[in-house]
Amino acid sequence: MWYLVFWIVVGLAAGLLSKSAPPGVRIGGMSGDLISGTAGAVFGGWLSSHMMGEGYIAWMGSMVGAVVGAFALLFLLRLSFSKA
Repeated sequence: MWYLVFWIVVGLAAGLLSKSAPPGVRIGGMSGDLISGTAGAVFGGWLSSHMMGEGYIAWMGSMVGAVVGAFALLFLLRLSFSKA
């Protein structure tokens, strides 16, 4: 349960931080960034926690996975919708 809460908080923070990222196409504006960041964090955290198992190391891996997942999804969405 706490994993999910943490992943959502990380995703929201990543969405807020993406506002200061280099200019590009922002799908849905700020709310789109928040939703995309949260979705990426939940997926990345879930994936890394299932790969690492239980315990403190899994918690640390889950945190890293959530951060990487959030920023990766935001980056991929901006890249795929940019006008090249």
